Amino acid sequence: MAAIVITSHGTLGDNLPLVALGQALKERGHQVLMAIGRPMHPYALKAGLEVVSHGRLPIGHTL
Repeated sequence: MAAIVITSHGTLGDNLPLVALGQALKERGHQVLMAIGRPMHPYALKAGLEVVSHGRLPIGHTL
């Protein structure tokens, strides 16, 4: 099976469909890694996916 990285810098509405996609791919035997913002990590972790931060600030935040 394939090793797949799914990444997004969107909001909850952008990320939830990608988490569902990742979960479906994992159920089919693929290794899935989500590279998403820290606020989205709990959703991916709850779906049983591996998660890393993409390193960007959340939308609307500046230094």
